[in-house]
Amino acid sequence: MIKFLYWNINKKPLTELITQLAYKHDIDFLILAESKLDSAHLLKLINSKVDSFFSEAPPRLGGPVKIYSRLDDQFIRPKEDGRIAIRHIKPPIGVDFILVAVHLPSKLYRQAGDQADTCRRMSETIEEIESQIGHTRTLLIGDMNMNPFEEGMICATGVHGISDRMTAAKGSREVEGQKYKFFYNPMWSYLGDISAGPPGTYFYNSGGDINFYWNIFDQVLIRPELLSTFSNDSIQIITKVGQVSLISELGRPNRSDGSDHLPILLSLKI
Repeated sequence: MIKFLYWNINKKPLTELITQLAYKHDIDFLILAESKLDSAHLLKLINSKVDSFFSEAPPRLGGPVKIYSRLDDQFIRPKEDGRIAIRHIKPPIGVDFILVAVHLPSKLYRQAGDQADTCRRMSETIEEIESQIGHTRTLLIGDMNMNPFEEGMICATGVHGISDRMTAAKGSREVEGQKYKFFYNPMWSYLGDISAGPPGTYFYNSGGDINFYWNIFDQVLIRPELLSTFSNDSIQIITKVGQVSLISELGRPNRSDGSDHLPILLSLKI
């Protein structure tokens, strides 16, 4: 079992909460977006709590996200591409896989068409890496700054993430004579009140005619080749760390004690 925690911490000093999460959930990969934390200090605290040693996965260049892992550097081959951090993970036991961690451009600075174009370029980069490595055991995780139903996320030339596991298991579909690979996107099921946790991971009142209020910007997507490692209870949107609630009295992300985003926890049977 390998566990991943992703959190856009909104430049907040959340070292103590992150350390508690790493310890409580026994995570293997900690992935932070919008982090201004001192890595040395964070790692010192985490390593004082957990049994195995965490380090920052190379390269340590201050890219779009920071990745910390229990695995030795020799098992992680890096690639950075703009807002995408790609790692070829080769654990000592189990199959190797590709980790793609992202923090895509915000709606505050990009139009929907711009975001869709970003997704098309990202998809091309991911497929290039998959071709080089020779398999599609790919996990995509991060703050997409889009909901699962938006153009960049569902378009065949974009992320191509669909909500139906059986369809995704087919691997790809053909559009105008060209095959496009699927991602399975289980995060569709986490949007709204019927989900087991909060109605989303990010709350925003736009005040406009179209106003979703709750959004699922923070997502986990899985290539069909990894579906055997994923179950319906593999994902959790975390709302509490120890005695600290990450949800305010208004039922929204607690920006005072936490972040404007809620963290997501993923477990894969690798």
